[in-house]
Amino acid sequence: MTPTAEATLTDFLRDPNAIVEQLERRDVVLHRRNAADLHLSLRSRVQSDDEAVEFLARLLGRVLADDEIRGRLAEAAAAIPWVTLLPTAERGMFVEEFVRIAEGAAELGSMAALAQVLIEWKATAAIHADPTLAIELKRPIAGIGARVSKPRDR
Repeated sequence: MTPTAEATLTDFLRDPNAIVEQLERRDVVLHRRNAADLHLSLRSRVQSDDEAVEFLARLLGRVLADDEIRGRLAEAAAAIPWVTLLPTAERGMFVEEFVRIAEGAAELGSMAALAQVLIEWKATAAIHADPTLAIELKRPIAGIGARVSKPRDR
């Protein structure tokens, strides 16, 4: 895919046809002041990406039914720098959870759950990488904290 074009929301408001013309060739990111950027894409391009991700997720799920391949995939995942910080046994758990969630996310058409899995496993790797943090998180919590009141309905 060609690189994403960039413009401002003001550019889009001033000359929407120019931005739409760019969309025929590539996605466009609209930068907004004091707000998250907007990503514009053709629906057909997004649907193609979704179909490809769903296919790959299902393929990985079927391939991982073979224990030997599952082991090799866990080894290959170690090529991702932060994965090497996970204990060896947890690397396999990461791969299995990643593939299982990828299949479900692809089925639902939303990669948010898969992104959350990556965030959580990366945080786990960070804990394993920092012995001081790991010790701090393993210590018992002293006493019972302050009581928290139930939130009021709005």
